[in-house]
Amino acid sequence: MASSSRYKAVFSTRAKKEFLESWNWYEDCHPGLGDRFLKEVTNRVEIIERTPSRFHGVNHISS
Repeated sequence: MASSSRYKAVFSTRAKKEFLESWNWYEDCHPGLGDRFLKEVTNRVEIIERTPSRFHGVNHISS
């Protein structure tokens, strides 16, 4: 995620594992769907990193 944002998302080991399981599930449903899922999640995370004040419940830890 190339970004010049002030904030950087940090994911727990559990979240990373769940993401990989989700990617595999989508990919098993239809080849290429896992990559579409990855792209959408990446886009949303980049939005949160750029404008964290728009989202409630986000911990603001500057890098």
